[in-house]
Amino acid sequence: HRYAGMKQLYHFAQEVGRNDHQTQILLAGKADSVESMDEPPLGEIVEMAFSGPRLTAEVRQRVKHFAPDILHVWTPRFVPALAGWQLHRLTGARVIVDHEDDEEYHVVYMRRAWTQNWQKGWRRLAVPAIVARNSARPWFQPLGKNAEATRAAQEAFTYKRLTDAAVAHTAISPNLVAWARCRWPHKPVHLLYPGANLDLFAPAPPDPILQDELGLVDKSVLVYSGTMSLRIFEWFLQVLRHVKNQRNDIFMVLVGEDSFRNAAEKLAYDLDLGGAYRLIGQQSYSSVPSYLSLADIVIQHPIDQANELRLPAKLPEYLATGKPVVTFANGIGQSLQDGVHVRKLYTDQPSEAAHVVLELLDQPHQRDALGKAARNLARERYDWTINGERLVRIYAEVLKAP
Repeated sequence: HRYAGMKQLYHFAQEVGRNDHQTQILLAGKADSVESMDEPPLGEIVEMAFSGPRLTAEVRQRVKHFAPDILHVWTPRFVPALAGWQLHRLTGARVIVDHEDDEEYHVVYMRRAWTQNWQKGWRRLAVPAIVARNSARPWFQPLGKNAEATRAAQEAFTYKRLTDAAVAHTAISPNLVAWARCRWPHKPVHLLYPGANLDLFAPAPPDPILQDELGLVDKSVLVYSGTMSLRIFEWFLQVLRHVKNQRNDIFMVLVGEDSFRNAAEKLAYDLDLGGAYRLIGQQSYSSVPSYLSLADIVIQHPIDQANELRLPAKLPEYLATGKPVVTFANGIGQSLQDGVHVRKLYTDQPSEAAHVVLELLDQPHQRDALGKAARNLARERYDWTINGERLVRIYAEVLKAP
């Protein structure tokens, strides 16, 4: 499964397995997609599948036979929440809910935004049906202006059932921990940082073959790897436009979704930046470090202000490479020291990002210091082995509780 959250789940399950425990992953995707990971699974992989609103009999039987002590529901959007709630009722296992990023903000935001329609939505709520695997839809049609309220009611229905059943919570960042503790003050909330493969994403000189292939020899290079859209691409191009007003030897490498390539090329042409970027497209997990190795600076796009509690999944990997990182002060940036671990941006203006990039390009000693501090922080905070052992301790604590 290509999504970052699933990579985190998979590697945490691996670490739990290495600590002599049994794991079963109910995967919202194809079981053979684990072949894209950097090691074979230590536990059982089960494809999530539904018949109407219920998990299929085969899935229920396999989970019941596994007899879990704990159900750790990762990213409790509608489908995982529905599955988790059913399996809790089936097995009696203790539920832990993991808060990763936008699933909570979405439900809470929708509830806040549609307060006037909320009760109407609940009154119309019927048992949701899943018409295709991993695709949740109500069997009734949303009505007119209340469509969003209906969706919010539907999504919150299983979310609330699941979180009511939870005996504990884990959260991916200090910001989400604080949020969850306010939301569920009488339940334990544990900080569970994500991880990175510190061996795969290790400091390395630029890959000479890739550097030559992309025409980047003797060039200054900015690199981004992660979620990509035309809007994100446009922001990076605007940064590049400001930078190239001062220095003409700058190139940008963007690794990620490229289905909008035609629109991207037109936008770059309009900004007279046609030859100044490389839109690479999606790459295998194991090849991403080679692209990051090209960077003089690794840079992130702005975080959605409505979703600032999350920890961008690529950040631990950026830090692990020992490259200087430019990221945003909001969200997880609050737990990073500006000028020590990273350089922070305080607005979403491309001109500010360009100013910081130009400053770093002129200060190689600062780049080196930031890179070393970033690598050290990754070792301390984002080591899957250490964080996996922490997760095992969390499980033990949950099982000891009355």
